[in-house]
Amino acid sequence: ELYTTDGLKILSLLPGKKTISVSVERPNRQILHSTAVFAKLFADGNAVGEKVFIGIREEDGGPMFLDPFSNPHTLIAGATGSGKSVLVQNILLYIALTRSPVESRIYLIDGKSGVDYLPLRHLPHIKAGSGGIIDSKNGSIQVLSGLVNEMERRYQLFKDAEAKNIKHYREKTGIYLPTLWVIHDEFAEWMEDDDYASGVEAYVNSLSIKSRAAGIF
Repeated sequence: ELYTTDGLKILSLLPGKKTISVSVERPNRQILHSTAVFAKLFADGNAVGEKVFIGIREEDGGPMFLDPFSNPHTLIAGATGSGKSVLVQNILLYIALTRSPVESRIYLIDGKSGVDYLPLRHLPHIKAGSGGIIDSKNGSIQVLSGLVNEMERRYQLFKDAEAKNIKHYREKTGIYLPTLWVIHDEFAEWMEDDDYASGVEAYVNSLSIKSRAAGIF
């Protein structure tokens, strides 16, 4: 009825507590530019903690954040040209704008030879992570293996300090272990390669189960 009578194009229907949220397409879409959005975000004092800025909510224009300690592993999906890489670029820029390379290191794996992220290749956070963008399958396997080793090393540190996670460890010891961010673009395509899949599956499974407490997202 909303569509046929009122001409409203429904984008999504979401059930809530005693509510049903109906998202409709606006007749006039607005293009947001990262520079202006980030500037307003910082001016309003909304850039806080280790949460990651995702975008502007359509329903009220407020900022939308992702808490990695609540949602440690996130899949970004969508059709070709829908803006997946742009979203990832903005997330990486936000991390770089709000944290030093000492606080956050970025491991960026790109199955398209790094072309989607060339403007970001000189970010010191990426340099501090693995020296640059990883664009080969062998390089990816080495990085993921190294991250599993780092995760296990951190768990040993937690055990020695009698800390339950990275936050607790920082509080108890005063030592700041950096947060590690791992982005694997074109993951599904590379996993179609049986040799690659067999090489990384164990590492990815291990990270997905245990890395949140170690501060690896």
